Amino acid sequence: MRIFLLTCWLSSLAFADQLDTLVLQHKVPDELVPVLRAAFPDASIQGIQGQLLIRAADQISFDKIAAMARKLDQPGRRLQISVQQRDSASSTQLALDGRAVISNQGVKGGVQISAHQQASSQQSLQTLRVMDGGRAMIELGSERFVPVRRSGFAGEWQTAASGFWAEPRLVGDTIHLRIFPKSSRFERDGSMVTHQMSSDISVRLGEWVLAGETISTRSQPEGQRQYQVWLKVDAD
Repeated sequence: MRIFLLTCWLSSLAFADQLDTLVLQHKVPDELVPVLRAAFPDASIQGIQGQLLIRAADQISFDKIAAMARKLDQPGRRLQISVQQRDSASSTQLALDGRAVISNQGVKGGVQISAHQQASSQQSLQTLRVMDGGRAMIELGSERFVPVRRSGFAGEWQTAASGFWAEPRLVGDTIHLRIFPKSSRFERDGSMVTHQMSSDISVRLGEWVLAGETISTRSQPEGQRQYQVWLKVDAD
């Protein structure tokens, strides 16, 4: 009796909806299912062993989903990711210059205040190639040995480098990109400035976009530091 009822329920479901599978040739289901669900929220789309299990309201809706899935199910393409990291700093220092004259007429004097502005900037442009859906990283920099006096003479190596780690996924003409850029450099006073960030971003092919930005200020001396990450993705 239960088997009979289940059979009837499945038969009624088949008449109400269009249920079928679609075999993928190049992509894995996990890559396409989120995109298809977002485009067709009323349909049920599941991934099973290299196939898409699609249940749509009717044949027309199913054909639209299948057409989009076939359009997305393309061989992996080689992508070129370009990242530009910009680091700029500015500061303002105040100088006081005063004098006083003492005479039988009293004390006369004055104070002159002057401002001196300093600015510096550094930017790096790095490019790497990676297959669609893959992962890649690049890092270039330099090292220095910093002596440290403890019980004896010792020290440690410090590395200043710039680079990024990226994982792109191409869907149509849009790139969904996970990226982790970082940048560090040695300053003249011996200190080291470090920036890093992470971002999940969607961009169109061939367009420069601002992936992230940080701005920090200080009061003594008064100044500001700005760090920006710009990126562009091209496809072969």
